[in-house]
Amino acid sequence: MQAGTRNIETTRSPVEQQFIPASRHIALGEVDLSLGEPGDGIVSARRRNAARLSELLEPFEHYLQLPRQLEGSDHAFLMYPIVVRPPYSRDALVNYLERHGIETRCMVPLLCQAVYQSVFGNQEKQYLVVGDLARCGFCIGCHEMLSEQDLAYVADIFSSYFAGDGGATREAQQGAVSEPTATEAAQ
Repeated sequence: MQAGTRNIETTRSPVEQQFIPASRHIALGEVDLSLGEPGDGIVSARRRNAARLSELLEPFEHYLQLPRQLEGSDHAFLMYPIVVRPPYSRDALVNYLERHGIETRCMVPLLCQAVYQSVFGNQEKQYLVVGDLARCGFCIGCHEMLSEQDLAYVADIFSSYFAGDGGATREAQQGAVSEPTATEAAQ
């Protein structure tokens, strides 16, 4: 390090470090901006795939909370978020999906991340939905490389899980695997 310069890494708080874009993020943004006509880009493909997943997974809304968009709004999907409704277990469903080649990511709301808890403490009791998402939420892919066949496969695996092949029927008969979400308990 030369005299007169400072080490930027040590002058940022852990929270600020979370928002430093990596060059790959910048590159992906530039690629998306350079793709042809409106509607032909990565964001448009992700929107189409998310809409198709919502359509295919709609029969399972008794078990799952699917994303909804407010009328007149647009959303650029990085991933497709799903919240598992009690008494079903997110972990059992996620394990089933993974065993069938469907990659998942558990939701980790900001206030549940260690860096934020070290700064603000555990805020879960103050923000009940945060805990619900941390316990019951996960995401699956909706990226632009998924084909209609891929999306249909995802729907088929959800169908087999909730038909009982994956243990969902057993979970419900055994009595709740997870507690009602705070949002549902309040209703």
